[in-house]
Amino acid sequence: MGEGCEDATFLGLEEVPGSEYAATSGGTKKRKKEAKAPERTKKTKEARCDDSEIAAAWCGECHLHPTLLAGLCKHKFASPMEIQRAVLPLAMVRGRDVLCASPTGSGKTLAFALPALHDALEQEASGLRTLVVAPTRELALQVASRARSLLPEASATKLSAVVACVTGGLSEHKQRRVLARKPPILVATPGRLRDLQEDVDCSELRYLVVDEADRMLQAGAFPDLRAFCDRSLSKGRWQTLVFSATLSLAVEEKPTNLDGGSSGGGDDDLRALVDPLRSGTRKLEIVDKTLALPETLSLEVATVADNAAKLATLYAVLRARRRGATIVFVNAVATARRLCAALEALEVPAAALHASMPQKKRLSALDKLRSNESRAVLVATDVAARGLDARDVDLVVHYDVAPTFKLFVHRAGRTARAGDAGLSLVLVSPQDAKRHEAHADVLPPGALSKRLRLDPKILETALRRARLALDVAQLQDAERREAAATNWLSRFAGRDDETSPPAKKQKKKASKAAVDDDDGGDVKKRKKKELAALVAEPLATKPKRKFVVVTGAMVGRPS
Repeated sequence: MGEGCEDATFLGLEEVPGSEYAATSGGTKKRKKEAKAPERTKKTKEARCDDSEIAAAWCGECHLHPTLLAGLCKHKFASPMEIQRAVLPLAMVRGRDVLCASPTGSGKTLAFALPALHDALEQEASGLRTLVVAPTRELALQVASRARSLLPEASATKLSAVVACVTGGLSEHKQRRVLARKPPILVATPGRLRDLQEDVDCSELRYLVVDEADRMLQAGAFPDLRAFCDRSLSKGRWQTLVFSATLSLAVEEKPTNLDGGSSGGGDDDLRALVDPLRSGTRKLEIVDKTLALPETLSLEVATVADNAAKLATLYAVLRARRRGATIVFVNAVATARRLCAALEALEVPAAALHASMPQKKRLSALDKLRSNESRAVLVATDVAARGLDARDVDLVVHYDVAPTFKLFVHRAGRTARAGDAGLSLVLVSPQDAKRHEAHADVLPPGALSKRLRLDPKILETALRRARLALDVAQLQDAERREAAATNWLSRFAGRDDETSPPAKKQKKKASKAAVDDDDGGDVKKRKKKELAALVAEPLATKPKRKFVVVTGAMVGRPS
């Protein structure tokens, strides 16, 4: 199994950290306080949706349950998005299996959550009616949270009794207790679904939903899912709803088609993978909404000469921002660690998110991004590029150019979601030039022609700081690696407490000697002190106020 798919366990709302928990706990006290504020009451009345308008916009032939209409009104979802208009009638009225391709941020979650919730409310289900399978624990938690948000406000326990979520990190004993309550909707990752298949009764299943199917395939999770279906879904007339960012599996090798057509038989390949998950009693409808990036997304490019210039450009952009969250995407875990350390040295608070982190740290990083903190920065590998919905992210930075066009689209889709405006900034080094050109060839002509413009004096100052920050990060990384090697050697050799301290002291002395300069001072401390003094000053005391295009020649190697 691939990364992020091997674990799963139950997390109710009371266990989701940060803003998600804050939205439910203490809610009564907060609502009472808001009800006393006249301006807040007025705003609520103005935002109140007319039930008949909501019914006309959302239902059409679907006739959504009144509880869901109220939930949609509460969140100001006045009308369905394009993918929802296409999928809801197929799933709820015509009873079709659906294979849907749509870019990130297009509303896929509601496209399957609404049919699932409507069925649970209409049937007053006492058993499992909808099973949603997601490739990662973060995406599973997000799907469950979004579905619960459409229900009337209640305790976390009651909400979890309707929409349960099993992901990695907690005991199986607790998960089995949750499944014993027979929630009508279950969101799960493939690994834990496999582990708990004896406790999952699918005899009354109406919907089987597979979210981010292309990611599931990439992670190698399909065999587990297929084995579960063969064992637990041998009978029945369930509907299968499969959602993916692309219909074509060949897009990884040949990103040349954005008009929805197949590429080298990719549609047939994906359909062949989906067929074993179907009951075989329903017609399959294919919905392709992968035509373009969101209309509200702006794309800008900056060419840089080296790593110092790349960091300097990022630093200047982040310092110029006054609000809004930022996600910075990199291609490797090591890059994420070094970049976080460099940004920390530059006094830019940044959290990391990558596959090598334990689940609790991942959730903590996401919570910081979702906490509406001003100018929050998340440095992430592509573990965060799929499906995660963090509001108020209005800047995505491709610090490393994405390896494939599909990943480029997924990364860019973390902003400009649900009609909001957003900016996607690509930093192109000489090593990334060919890859960037390949992406530009797939997009409409001129889509990646707009260049980032910054004050050259600010960039000049930022470059000096960036070089020092990279030096500090490199020294910290060397210390971390040496400490890890020493710990491993100690465990491997089986040293006892009496012999290991002298050895550690010798290692520490050797490490210190390696980084000491000729004067006997600590290089890292000296560089950090020098950098701290620079950071305390404004980026430019007398900016030129003449913004120019950022190019590799302008922000380049020292002469």
